Amino acid sequence: MKILNLGLESFYRTILEQGNEAVNISFKPFKLLDYIKKIFKNYEKVFEANKNAFKILSNGHPVLIDLKLAKEVIPELENNLILHAGPPIEIKRLSGPVRGAIEGALIFERKAKSLEEAKALLQSEKIKIEPCHHYNAVGPMAGVLSSNMWVFVVKNKLKGNIAYCSLNEGLGKVLRFGANTPDVIDRLKWMRDVLGPILKEAIKLKKEIDLRNITSQALLMGDECHNRNIAATNLFLKEITPALLETKFSKKEIQSVINFISQNPHFYLNISMAACKSIADSIKGIKNSSIVYT
Repeated sequence: MKILNLGLESFYRTILEQGNEAVNISFKPFKLLDYIKKIFKNYEKVFEANKNAFKILSNGHPVLIDLKLAKEVIPELENNLILHAGPPIEIKRLSGPVRGAIEGALIFERKAKSLEEAKALLQSEKIKIEPCHHYNAVGPMAGVLSSNMWVFVVKNKLKGNIAYCSLNEGLGKVLRFGANTPDVIDRLKWMRDVLGPILKEAIKLKKEIDLRNITSQALLMGDECHNRNIAATNLFLKEITPALLETKFSKKEIQSVINFISQNPHFYLNISMAACKSIADSIKGIKNSSIVYT
């Protein structure tokens, strides 16, 4: 067995010096090289465009303005469409967790009565799947979004664009990890029937919640707003609790919502994702910019 070296001859020589056998193949990424040359040729234009993009990203100002059912903001979801995280993919190539999450969503949406029916329905390709990003949305892990799931509605005040993200289910056995057992579906139903309507009314009373302020404070308190969100979640809970207590819902229902959020240190994650999406999308279409966003 010999090592195949593509490109840099220095790597090839190092392999030989270590007493190994190797075959060197001259290789240059022509398209990439042409692109790099083009960037350097238009360096000043690219630099100014990227400088402008960075300024827009740095000055993004996301605020939480509403909570809506996904089908209200993405009407295509009512036509057998399910959204998922990541790039476009064929149904036959879905990973286990994403497939499991979609099957769970089909049961949640009453398009299938059992897991067996959900599997058959997905395999029949009567269900369409597309990336969340194609609809100004994001989702954690499997990122599955269906019509009757609630979404946070976040507005970037700098540019006025909107982004959406589902609500965080908590830790453990959850849909975003591909789980689709009855307890997972029951939690989604509770989120649809209790959590969503109460949060929506509370956010309406607040008019808007400044996410830039919450995230800034949380970063100084040790969060990175991805895998550690305990400070941000507590700050959000502090912000929303007075409004929750003003809603028309019963004390028991409000208490269940407060308990759910307080016991889930990742609740703010989904809000943070929508905030980041609203900021990233604001640099769309900047001519000559080489910054890649999604």
